[in-house]
Amino acid sequence: MNEESARDGTARALAYSRDSLDACIELISEGKPAPVMMIMEELKRDIISKALIMSRSNIRAAAGLLGIKYTTLYAQVKKYERQCLAARLNDQRYIPAGDVAFRS
Repeated sequence: MNEESARDGTARALAYSRDSLDACIELISEGKPAPVMMIMEELKRDIISKALIMSRSNIRAAAGLLGIKYTTLYAQVKKYERQCLAARLNDQRYIPAGDVAFRS
């Protein structure tokens, strides 16, 4: 991925986050709860995914692109992997390896 397409992806992510945050501000001004933390976590996950794609899953290179330490990015990736696994295990359609009972 070249630098121009990386900038374009970053610009789209920032526009998305700005729209989401504007919607949150509107909800708060109306006295309604807003999912700010959820939106920020989703944005962070999307940015990390983009960096990993750009670096071809090289965590050290992705950390360099993001300007953060390798250990910080590694911890985030592991956190998202655990969340993904937990979501799959909670999904009734998910069949763990070795499970002979079929679920639909």
